[in-house]
Amino acid sequence: MAGNIIYFNSFCYAPYAYAKNSQIESGWSSLNADGDGSSAPVTTTSSAITPAPVQTPEPTVSALYIEYLGGILKESTLLSKKDFLVTVAYENNTTATITNYEFISSTYIDKEGDTEISISYKEKTASCTVSYVKDNTKQYYNIHFESNGGSEVYPILSISPGSTIRLPEPPSRYGYWFRGWYTDSSFYQEFDSNTKILQDYTLYAQWMEKENPDEDTMSTYLIYDLFDSFFCKLTVDLTDQIYGSHTTIDSSPVDNETVVDAAKNISSTKNYFAFHLDIMDCSFQEKNPIPVTISIPPEFNEGTTQVFYSPDEKHIMGACQGSSSGIFNYTFYAYHAGTYIVMDVPEIEPTATPIPTVKPSISLSLASEIKVNAQKNAQIKFKNFDEDIQAPEEITFTWKSSNTKVAKVTADGIVTGIKAGTAKITVTSEDKQYTASATIKVIGKKVAIKTLSLNKTKLTLKKGKTFQIKATVKPKNATNKTLSYSSNNKKVATVSSKGKITAKKKGTCIITVKTTDGSGIKKKIKITVK
Repeated sequence: MAGNIIYFNSFCYAPYAYAKNSQIESGWSSLNADGDGSSAPVTTTSSAITPAPVQTPEPTVSALYIEYLGGILKESTLLSKKDFLVTVAYENNTTATITNYEFISSTYIDKEGDTEISISYKEKTASCTVSYVKDNTKQYYNIHFESNGGSEVYPILSISPGSTIRLPEPPSRYGYWFRGWYTDSSFYQEFDSNTKILQDYTLYAQWMEKENPDEDTMSTYLIYDLFDSFFCKLTVDLTDQIYGSHTTIDSSPVDNETVVDAAKNISSTKNYFAFHLDIMDCSFQEKNPIPVTISIPPEFNEGTTQVFYSPDEKHIMGACQGSSSGIFNYTFYAYHAGTYIVMDVPEIEPTATPIPTVKPSISLSLASEIKVNAQKNAQIKFKNFDEDIQAPEEITFTWKSSNTKVAKVTADGIVTGIKAGTAKITVTSEDKQYTASATIKVIGKKVAIKTLSLNKTKLTLKKGKTFQIKATVKPKNATNKTLSYSSNNKKVATVSSKGKITAKKKGTCIITVKTTDGSGIKKKIKITVK
């Protein structure tokens, strides 16, 4: 034969042959004598060319998920696909585990702390976090505190890698406001209590000098076009108030036209001005209102000045207790954040409900935590006492602990930690007229969580429906039972900080529940939303 391949209709075929009666019959006729291939093919029914199988296209990818299967790394490591579980979710509500994805970030881990690993598949991306503790000989970390002239703060020792801490009570320093803990002495980066502890820290206290070293007061100035460009100095007294290291005054003038309707409910006088008052990082308390001193214009009569509280700038909720506190100064008590209207009212009209007069009261100052066998001194603080009527030192008090197996208290208010737990320390006057209490937590040896179980491992919800995760940790006496909840696809389902799942739209996602005590235990729930 001239050749063993026949060209027909521009396609190339290999000859098909089979054996019969010891003779070879070809499915195509042989070439002619000249080898020009002009012979026509012979039609046969004994065989046919098998068509290629039809491939079903992959469904459209809706989401991509990646989970790191290892624990905290102790040395530099090059990770590979065997270290991860990658799941793809399709728009037809199916899922599949894949390995043909691509890493779009380096998988060589040599940097201490958390590293984000990212992957890509079908134009979708996903990422997860890998933690690396460089010093594999060190099992715990320590945090020391440099109070920079403030009272001593004891270090936090033996912190498990990857866990978080609760910052101690702020130090005190005469004549200064405490402004937070920073990771550097130049106060560039403030320490976040949610930081995973993967190294030793020295934290530095930042301070801001007070206007008056003997008082817990802050001031700001409000500028008005009224009364020949009136400058109003506003000062708040935070003594015995509950506030944090970021407390500051948030106040601004309010235009008279905005509060005109509220002002007319009190009087027809035109002598009034208003301002918005809030104190950031501070809790307003009705039982312990905040004294606020303001300067008033010369046009005002100090004896007939009144301050009214308006929550919506249209109505008056009440008149604030207050009085003149010097030349062109007026002090009142603020119970809430909101708008306050200062008015010169020659004749007080009884249209507003007055806020009750502040009565004498006591509060209890006590550290929130104490170690076993340690002692803390509880102190009584007196508020609004008139010593001409009743001097605090003349009152007899009794002390009581709600759980003497956890903490005991002496007749002088000295609290001793007995064993881990919480107890309420209460002080009461002999005549039962005054009482105050504070809760103290006794810190014992840390007990880590060993097991975590959930009431569901997979769940199907309809769009808009909710489900409450119930988690059980063991042992029951674990020191830190706080759990964290997260969703890897919040468009499908979200989860609250207390474990409440809310279905958002059709699809699948993974809800992860983790311990926060450094034990590294986590559980997952597969969610399908229909």
